[in-house]
Amino acid sequence: MDIENVDYEKLRSDLTDYFGAAMFSSLSISIVDLSDVEIASNDDLLKIAKQNEFDLNEYQTTKNENKKILNLKKYKRYFDNILAMTLAQAAVKEKQAK
Repeated sequence: MDIENVDYEKLRSDLTDYFGAAMFSSLSISIVDLSDVEIASNDDLLKIAKQNEFDLNEYQTTKNENKKILNLKKYKRYFDNILAMTLAQAAVKEKQAK
């Protein structure tokens, strides 16, 4: 497996869903696992996924797909920043209106 072409964001999301569901099924150990997933490095994500028998082939991308994912992440951060600034400006205007 080519670890450079793994969709780590999707893997992290799927692991978070997996342990989140386990947490609501009253498995207390999943709380620790969920927090581990949130702060895990890419290497640690792979280890956690293997330990929980995830099929890592489902997370393989091609080099071109990986570039697209990185570009989408860049644009997502950009739009998240715009949204945050817009919301902050709206809050200021609302406060000034009172």
